Amino acid sequence: MKAKLLGIIVIGGLMLSMLATTAGAVSRVISEGATIPADVLKSTSVGLSASDASPSKDSAVVGTLKFVCPFH
Repeated sequence: MKAKLLGIIVIGGLMLSMLATTAGAVSRVISEGATIPADVLKSTSVGLSASDASPSKDSAVVGTLKFVCPFH
């Protein structure tokens, strides 16, 4: 009975922590705005642009990886 009560308390505490973290993240995004700086967009874009006629091997590999696995 004590183990069951302890498990319920631990899981409840973890759930409260998760809710507090989520609420904090949402409120931070709302207060700061959800804009992405232009330099971040330039550094993360991969592929051919109008000025780049021949991509390097590294950007081709990274482009392929992003096509196969969008989480990288």
